[in-house]
Amino acid sequence: MSGNLAETGPSSMLPTVAGIGGVAIAVGAATVFVVRRRKTSTVG
Repeated sequence: MSGNLAETGPSSMLPTVAGIGGVAIAVGAATVFVVRRRKTSTVG
């Protein structure tokens, strides 16, 4: 029986995917903040 063992560690893409996810969350939060701020300023 010969062959290579499967990799069991985290993927090397993990930091990239985490970074993209963090940026997406930040952009979404900023969008919500801007939209809420515009709605309150136009109503008042």
